[in-house]
Amino acid sequence: MFDFFAKRRFVQLKKRLGEEVYKTLGTHIASGQIQEDAGVNSLADNSGHFTHHPSENFKYYKKINIVKSLK
Repeated sequence: MFDFFAKRRFVQLKKRLGEEVYKTLGTHIASGQIQEDAGVNSLADNSGHFTHHPSENFKYYKKINIVKSLK
């Protein structure tokens, strides 16, 4: 279900940003758990967006799974 909302939001942003959206946001939807040792996060806003500042040595590829391609 989460990928449905992510895809819908991506389509909205693509209408606004055009093809540049892929350079800015990427080409896939991913899912995972951000843990305390992954870095520093802001609180989520009312749309669920938050800012993440990653720690230098956190291995995202071990924690994140690609869910769907956006292209």
